Amino acid sequence: MIQIRNIMLEWLSFNETGGKNMYDFILKNGNVIDVKNEKIDQADIAVKDGKITGVGHFSGENEIDCTGKYIAPGFIDAHVHIESSMATPMEFSKAVMPHGTTTVIADPHELVNVKGNEAMEYILDAAGDAPLGIYVMMPSSIPATPFETNGADFTAEDMKQWKDHPLVLGLGEVMCYPAVLSKEEQIMKKLELCKGMIIDGHAPGLTGDDLKAYVEAGVMTEHECTSFEEAKEKLKKINVRDCCLWWSLIIYDQKHSTHPTFFNPQFML
Repeated sequence: MIQIRNIMLEWLSFNETGGKNMYDFILKNGNVIDVKNEKIDQADIAVKDGKITGVGHFSGENEIDCTGKYIAPGFIDAHVHIESSMATPMEFSKAVMPHGTTTVIADPHELVNVKGNEAMEYILDAAGDAPLGIYVMMPSSIPATPFETNGADFTAEDMKQWKDHPLVLGLGEVMCYPAVLSKEEQIMKKLELCKGMIIDGHAPGLTGDDLKAYVEAGVMTEHECTSFEEAKEKLKKINVRDCCLWWSLIIYDQKHSTHPTFFNPQFML
């Protein structure tokens, strides 16, 4: 598989050109996997300034022979805690890229829970040096509960210095959902600060009016459930951001049924 960093394939109209210097490089004669139309075509891919500019037949000075190879869009992992792998971003990159993951959205909750701003600085510096495309969400729930003994605070004031960093996309999973429902000052400041950015959720068991209030507070995504009914409700009211919800359903069904049901993950996306 040919892996292209930080690129989502855009299926543009098929063009032909005789220009020799229009492209940075051309992937020649590859088997291009068209995931949208569910087919494989033999074609060239032209790349300019880090972006795919066309799929078709091209020629240029810098051609890479891909005969017999398959070219596919990279996987984007929508939610990951890199530190949970017990690896640095560089070593994590080496582990996941050979399997087709080219971009991840990292929530460094565990790191920041220990070292605060120092941890944010580290993860952003390390992300910039890694071959994997790594974007970062600012951890929202430091600590996750008031009963936790952690190593650092990470307040809305702390977040201001990172908010406009080019690798920061928004607010990480809001695990302290009871604080959202009771409109506690610190989490409300964080939600206000991140308006216009992505705000991820994490609220197992939340349904009905409580789920409605959670969404109205600005939370945009979710990946937790404890029952099929909860999952169905959340699919109607909030964006499901990854397969954690799908996996939770499988586990739940295996525990509560003699005939486990395995959903197609596309149903959950």
